[in-house]
Amino acid sequence: MNNNKKIRNGFFVMTVLTLSFVFVSFSDAATYQFINTSDQISNVTANTPQEALTKAYRLGLHSGVMLVGNNTNVIADNQIIQIQSQGQYRYLYINNLDQMVAINANTSTEAFAKATNISTHSGVMLSQ
Repeated sequence: MNNNKKIRNGFFVMTVLTLSFVFVSFSDAATYQFINTSDQISNVTANTPQEALTKAYRLGLHSGVMLVGNNTNVIADNQIIQIQSQGQYRYLYINNLDQMVAINANTSTEAFAKATNISTHSGVMLSQ
């Protein structure tokens, strides 16, 4: 009888530890978006932007990651700096002054080339 009690207690402790590990692992996870090598928007779940970059499968050459979800700090369209340029698609990037900038281009490579004063860790992201 004593062995059964030890086994039950051991099982209980292992269950609690396992559940706590799962809770801690996913408690700060967030969804990030990025542009993949097919120029499509993809999602990745990570705890930090750096982790999202390493987990982003087929990350586009000039893409970064962007936190998405229930973010109360959404930038309104009238706060985005508009740069007049030719192109079919609208891309966004962050400049050296931490401002969001919109630029028109036909491809992400073209947008990256047109991006002036782009921040060191910024990429370009297709805007909807």
